[in-house]
Amino acid sequence: MAQSIVANCVAITITKKEKREESIMKIMKVFALIAIVSLFVLTGCVTAPIGPLSITMPAPGKPLQMFQAEDKECREWALQQIGGQDAVDAANQRSAGHAIVGTLIGVAVGALIGGGVGDAGAGAAIGAGAGLAGGSASGANSAAYSSSTLQRLYDNAYLQCMYSKGNQVPGQLR
Repeated sequence: MAQSIVANCVAITITKKEKREESIMKIMKVFALIAIVSLFVLTGCVTAPIGPLSITMPAPGKPLQMFQAEDKECREWALQQIGGQDAVDAANQRSAGHAIVGTLIGVAVGALIGGGVGDAGAGAAIGAGAGLAGGSASGANSAAYSSSTLQRLYDNAYLQCMYSKGNQVPGQLR
């Protein structure tokens, strides 16, 4: 009789432990899905400038075809000066790195906090989700800053090129 009661208690304890582990796995799967979706939604992408934000005008008497050829040449030169697609790719990698680092920090902190209350797995899963959200937001901010910096550098190079060819640029008198 006593063995039967002990066996039942052990079986109930094992069942509760299995259910708890099953719940933790479900939570971790949900957070993994949220993490993947958040990575794509919240992390911004750095885009290469598609053109100058400033308007330039041809020098008085300059034929339109010559101005258009100079414009094309200066656009290409400006893109080359900012580092081209390599600069954009490097900025995107830095932005994605924010999300990854945020997730890792969240896992560590969540596991520590969860371990303190007896459930490190659930704490790590919750921490991973929170860390990913924070890291993704930081990555989006980094991407926006990188995009605006690349655009500003592109605009400066483009305007310098167009000015050197005798065209009219904003704020310059000839």
